[in-house]
Amino acid sequence: MVLISGISLAGYVALRCLDGKAGLLILGLFGGLVSTTATTLVYARHSKSLRGFSTVASTIILLSHIVLFIRVGILVSVVEPSMLRPMLPWLLGGGLVGGVYGLWAYRRAVSAQKALPDLEVRNPAELKTALGFAAAFAVVLLLVSWMNDNFADTGVYVVAFISGLTDLDAITISNLKLVSSQTLSSPVAVTAIVIAFVANLIFKYAIVLTAGAKTLRLPVAMGFLTLLIGIALGLAADRFL
Repeated sequence: MVLISGISLAGYVALRCLDGKAGLLILGLFGGLVSTTATTLVYARHSKSLRGFSTVASTIILLSHIVLFIRVGILVSVVEPSMLRPMLPWLLGGGLVGGVYGLWAYRRAVSAQKALPDLEVRNPAELKTALGFAAAFAVVLLLVSWMNDNFADTGVYVVAFISGLTDLDAITISNLKLVSSQTLSSPVAVTAIVIAFVANLIFKYAIVLTAGAKTLRLPVAMGFLTLLIGIALGLAADRFL
């Protein structure tokens, strides 16, 4: 709970210190540290209310999700360092391929950038927010352990997909802790976290479809597709090299 709140708080403090002066790049990167869900929802709505804003909004959303690879890497390094090696291929693959596409999208969006609306998010260190994560983590940990006992790997993957739809942190830490206790094997944990990551992208794209402008759909889809391609390339390289 302290670890997640600390990571999110770092992004929150950075955004508050900038006090509305954050540029496109900063909003995307620190928005990813605070909450990709909030970043996606806020800028999807802005794309509908501000004409011609979809290019900028899609870039901010993409940048925030590239930060997820760094965020997951930090969690692995702190919670279960032995998992860094098996996790690194898909984290690097997704981060690098997504980063290259994100750089292109950023340069394209800069020319269309006007005054950017603020990213309004709640303080992630508030007691209600922190306790909410703690409760989610406890439930996910229990579900993963129970499903693993009763349905083996398939059960773990089902929980990963469902949990990953709304919260990537809880399922990531749960799987890492179960690896530490030798309840889960390393390959199963890696697969489960990748499934949760994909589920999270699906959920965020659903937000874009329901809350954003129609012109936002294609650029976000292209951005998310590059992340998935990068993940697939990383996993393939790890298997065949």
